[in-house]
Amino acid sequence: MTTQECMTVQSQPQHERQVALAKRLIGMLGRLLLALILWLFFSGCATERFSDALSDGVVGPSYQPKNVHRESPVLPAGMRRVAVLPLARGREDALLQAGQETLQPVLYEELGRAKAFEVIFVSPSQMKQWTGRPS
Repeated sequence: MTTQECMTVQSQPQHERQVALAKRLIGMLGRLLLALILWLFFSGCATERFSDALSDGVVGPSYQPKNVHRESPVLPAGMRRVAVLPLARGREDALLQAGQETLQPVLYEELGRAKAFEVIFVSPSQMKQWTGRPS
């Protein structure tokens, strides 16, 4: 037997093992892919549809908020100064804090731009000092 024939005989079982291993891996990947596709297909999201929100009257021109209370539909003519409280956030959350820090200057700028009255801005530290609670 020549050296080349000897190497062919020895490498043949190793080659067969590699082929068998490759087939097993392909089979496992195929099953994993199928499981992933089925999971994505059968998992859904439980959010409300926008059309449901419209039919409930939560969005659109007919929506009337229930947490706004006014003594009069217009501001009194003698009102010269308004204290603006800081934007409140319901809980300590980095995302909510970032939103508050982004929107607070916009609110201040727009109220100042209106020039309807003198605006006094109450800082969050003043609110904490006066009420004992964070804004």
